Amino acid sequence: MSPSKATYERAGELVLVLSKHFRATGEVDSLDRAERVCQKYPAVGALYLPQIREMHGQPA
Repeated sequence: MSPSKATYERAGELVLVLSKHFRATGEVDSLDRAERVCQKYPAVGALYLPQIREMHGQPA
């Protein structure tokens, strides 16, 4: 069973919240969690993974 559209939307929202949390606090754990979400949901990863990796200091 593939994840629903709503699941992908929530995953995208979670990635945005985690990246904002990183910018506000500098906690790298937030980026690690955002990257895991991107890997679990490929459509979300296609949108956000390059930005997350850039903030993490990795090549996009």
